[in-house]
Amino acid sequence: MMSGGRYEELGAKVRRAQSELDSVRGVGTIDGVTVEVGADNTITSITGPRAVDPNAVLEAYRIALGDKQPRVDSAMREVLEDARISQISTFTDMHSGREPAPARRATEDEDGVWEQIRQDPLGRRDW
Repeated sequence: MMSGGRYEELGAKVRRAQSELDSVRGVGTIDGVTVEVGADNTITSITGPRAVDPNAVLEAYRIALGDKQPRVDSAMREVLEDARISQISTFTDMHSGREPAPARRATEDEDGVWEQIRQDPLGRRDW
């Protein structure tokens, strides 16, 4: 069982990691398209020419993910190297008993969204 001081120590590690993660960004650029992502892989910005190949957006996103990953790893290192976290992770992995989620197909709504992205990959609309 962990004492109050040990909880505080672990909490401090987690807060430091979160603070660092909040500022992590990755940037990927290809064929004039630039994508920026946050530590959680969400896109924070996309810029580029009006007409762009959607595959360029996807490739710039992949590059941005690779760009930010070393900083995410660095921010998380102190927490992940803590023996208590390792023990918790091992325990939960052994006792989760969860089956992988079944594969699912895209819904009609998702198909419509992808068609819009193909037509205007950067999300700009002529009003």
